[in-house]
Formats: sequence, structure tokens, C-alpha cells
Amino acid sequence: MASSIMNYSKVSPWYGSSELDQLILMAAPGDRLEFNRGIYNHWAVYVGLQDLPDSFGPIECVVHRANNTIGSSAMVSKQHYGTGDVTIEALKEVVASSRVRINNSKDSSSCLPSDVVVRRVLSSLDKRASASQPCGGTYNLVTNNCEHLATWARNDTKSSDQVDEVVKAVGTGVLVGAGVLAVGAIIGALVSESRENKGKEATEEGDSSDDDDYYYSNTRAYNSRQLTRY
Repeated sequence: MASSIMNYSKVSPWYGSSELDQLILMAAPGDRLEFNRGIYNHWAVYVGLQDLPDSFGPIECVVHRANNTIGSSAMVSKQHYGTGDVTIEALKEVVASSRVRINNSKDSSSCLPSDVVVRRVLSSLDKRASASQPCGGTYNLVTNNCEHLATWARNDTKSSDQVDEVVKAVGTGVLVGAGVLAVGAIIGALVSESRENKGKEATEEGDSSDDDDYYYSNTRAYNSRQLTRY
């Protein structure tokens, strides 16, 4: 059967954590998901039902860059994957207290079949940067962030509108101050959120290094197994 593109150019309304069922009803594997964090937006690729090491059966998941200075999900704060690694995680954990929507607005320029999107983003898990994995390797807010990954996976172009908007503002000269303030505000928000996550970790009980090592090793093995599903 020929591959098909699902939800071509679809942009849905925003949904909160209590409204995820409505989003899931219209979401298709391979969709770009945009998370409104307030001062900045986080991005991921929806990969549908997947089995995670700590889940009881398949659960709705996304693949994204889990950066401990940018995310608000539980897995990010525990740093199971290291700073900025590409990882798979439950959708509800990534949403947390933010809002989310489907945003396939870049499809008109280029768009890959949905199964290809899922396969290539799953193949990005724990990969180093290379010609075939341009969004692998170390996280970088300007050149290799979560939006770069989501756009590359679905639209085959490594781009970030958030970065482009700031660069454009700075490049006008007139808006240099505004551009610097925007970058400063974003970085400030990320640092603040990171500190909040670490503060919450300090008050949690029952997290042992042995448990973390067990989870980490099992998740790595799981990531490798996922590549055989597509």
C-alpha cells in the first residue's frame, strides 16, 4: 500500500492537559505538535501508541528533544537521557501544565508520508549528528533545537521559526534592543523553569540512583527495539 500524508497542513485549536482526548481523536502519527510554554513554544512529533518501560500497555507518545533546561516534563527533570537528547515520552507528561495543538503549517512547502515521518524520528533516538541524522548530536538553542527536529522529521528541512523571528528582529537594526530582550526573556524563562524542576526533585521521595540506572538501561534498550516497528 502506498504511503499517505495525514493531516496535511492541519492546524488545530489549542488543548489543555484535561482536553487531550480531543486532540488525540484528530491527531495522526507524524503530526508536528506545538506546546505553548508561555514565553516560548516547545515542539515534538506525535508517534501514536507505543510501549514504554514504565507504562502498563501502549500509551500515546511523542518524540522530542528532552532538554533539562527547556522542558517541564518529569522525564526531563530527572535527566534520564542527558541534556538535549532526542527521546520518546508519554504525551501527557510533555504537555504537563501547558497547552498543545497540531501544527502542520509547513506542509505546503514540503511534507513526507506519515509513516516515513514516524520512522525517521524514531531513528533519531540517541543518535549523533550525521548526514542522515542532521538533528542528532548536541542540543543548541539556535541551531539544533526541538523545532528543528520536528520540522526536519515531517518537512525534510531543518528550520526553526522561533529562531528566525529573533534573528530577523535583530537584523533590522531598529529592533536590536527588542531582539536582545526577546532572547534574554526566553533564556530567563528556561533557567527559571529548570530551577523549578530541580527544586521539585529535591522534595521527591523514593527516587534512588539504582532505580534511575534500571530505568535508564531499560529505556535505551526500548529505543533500539522501536526501530523495528516501522
